[in-house]
Amino acid sequence: MSAVSQVCRRPMATCWSLGGWACTVRAWAGIGVLAIVTACASPAAAANLLTNPSFESGTVQPSSWNTWGDGDFVWQTGGARTGSKCMNLGGPDLALMYQRVPGVPGSTYAVHAWARYDSGAGDGEIKLEFHDGSETKIIEYRQIVHLPSDWTEYTVAGVAPAGTVYATATVVGFGGSTLLFDDVSLSEQA
Repeated sequence: MSAVSQVCRRPMATCWSLGGWACTVRAWAGIGVLAIVTACASPAAAANLLTNPSFESGTVQPSSWNTWGDGDFVWQTGGARTGSKCMNLGGPDLALMYQRVPGVPGSTYAVHAWARYDSGAGDGEIKLEFHDGSETKIIEYRQIVHLPSDWTEYTVAGVAPAGTVYATATVVGFGGSTLLFDDVSLSEQA
């Protein structure tokens, strides 16, 4: 029951939060009548700070994404989770793609990415990195992507440390396998 946290208690009402949902229960008693009303509201979805998160637009490669490494970067049509395109990363060596956005020290950020195994026997990962004004990495948070046979969502989150100027979302295919990535998001958490 640790996922439930009580956020208020008022006369004739109890409020709580469950997995980000805000809920209220109110009870009224009248002449021989008891009415109980429960209301829950879902959390507002955090805005995706990335541009072209599902790799749909661009000419030679997906626009707004940077590449690094000597592996294969295949902008693939077909096999995508949503839309018509996805990224196939890995092959003989490391292949990573990233996007950097302004970051605020003390704020919590999360990277969500969908991944699916394509071939080989290696892993991949998604990363959340924080950089200073000269784009020097301060810290990174990682989530290993281990050969998912179906599209699987992976998440990594962390708090931006002092000195943060940029938050970076990164998807990585290691050498020895190829992984498909699609629908990447980077959001500042409330």
